[in-house]
Amino acid sequence: MSRVIVSVSEANLLASLLKLQRILNFYPLKNLASNELFLQMFIFIFFDFIFILKS
Repeated sequence: MSRVIVSVSEANLLASLLKLQRILNFYPLKNLASNELFLQMFIFIFFDFIFILKS
């Protein structure tokens, strides 16, 4: 009976670790998308400002 409990505990631990790994892998992608959006907005505002100065 104790072997069954240990096996279930190990399976639960493994499932928890896999969930944690998926969460941690998601955050760099989220940060990358956020940084890319910031860069695009910065470039858009910068060139808009340059265009206004030339006018």
